[in-house]
Amino acid sequence: MKRILVPTDFSAAADNALQYAAELAAKLKSSLLLFHAYQPEKIGLVDMALQKKAYNEQTEANLLKKLLRLRKKIEEEKHIPVSAILGHSPAADNILGF
Repeated sequence: MKRILVPTDFSAAADNALQYAAELAAKLKSSLLLFHAYQPEKIGLVDMALQKKAYNEQTEANLLKKLLRLRKKIEEEKHIPVSAILGHSPAADNILGF
């Protein structure tokens, strides 16, 4: 096994799954692909479009920061390569794409 896909919703259960996957990856000399998908706000009315766009951009930046913190933590603890990817919903389509 070369890569292990680890979806996360940043919950305690997802953190436990990430730790398990990291231990497995360390033993198998594999890498991790840390993945989170989110649903951007739909841009509707013209006057709201700029607010929703700014909101989506800020949300995406915050989620990416969370992913990068998790990646750094696992890389430092387990000394394995970790990639972090932020996708859009539906998550199932993104995961199947991997």
